[in-house]
Amino acid sequence: MPYHSLPSGESGLPGLWKVTESIDELAALIPSGKDLAEDSSRLFHSESRRKEWLATRVLLHAMLGVEKEIGHLENGKPFLKNDCRHISISHTKGYVAIILGTQAEVGVDIEYRSPRVMKVKERFVSQQEEQNIRPEHELDSLLLHWCAKETAFKMMNTDGVDFVEHLHITEFDYPDKDIFMLQETRTALRNTFEIHYCVQSDFVLTWSEKIVFPYKIDNLFGTD
Repeated sequence: MPYHSLPSGESGLPGLWKVTESIDELAALIPSGKDLAEDSSRLFHSESRRKEWLATRVLLHAMLGVEKEIGHLENGKPFLKNDCRHISISHTKGYVAIILGTQAEVGVDIEYRSPRVMKVKERFVSQQEEQNIRPEHELDSLLLHWCAKETAFKMMNTDGVDFVEHLHITEFDYPDKDIFMLQETRTALRNTFEIHYCVQSDFVLTWSEKIVFPYKIDNLFGTD
């Protein structure tokens, strides 16, 4: 069932589908569902992966009111065939998220709430960022850092991005504020992203619909 869906043509907020249906039930929710269900069985052996793939297309149909075919670039980035809108897709245990944009790149990432992220935090959290994390909110804060950096990475379309060296979160005031800022230092543009988030009992979700200029935090992270 959809957690949130958008009227046709709107952008800026993610659509979220909680996957509770069977393959047949999902297929019944979209006009070409029977064909899509057959496609999923050819593409994936895992039933959970088949549901995830099919639920993505069901959610997209719910958001747009029409069916659109999803293609993928060589780097795996999704796009809508015969449509100029930008799209970003994410999935985790039992959920699929999509965000659409008409003016600029968009990004979304969703992660199931699990303490596993605490074991690998050195891979994506810098020492400076760790100082902004309150101990009483450590798990959610780490998940937000991970999801935010995944969100920005999806919007950059750039190879060789190191989550510690090139993606920097500042002004992180969770849970007091509902947005925070992230700057990338991988490209010459050094774009800054405004990250929105939602924390629920079983998942953390982040998204961004625009790049924020002229907000810069270069003085914190140098110019390399």
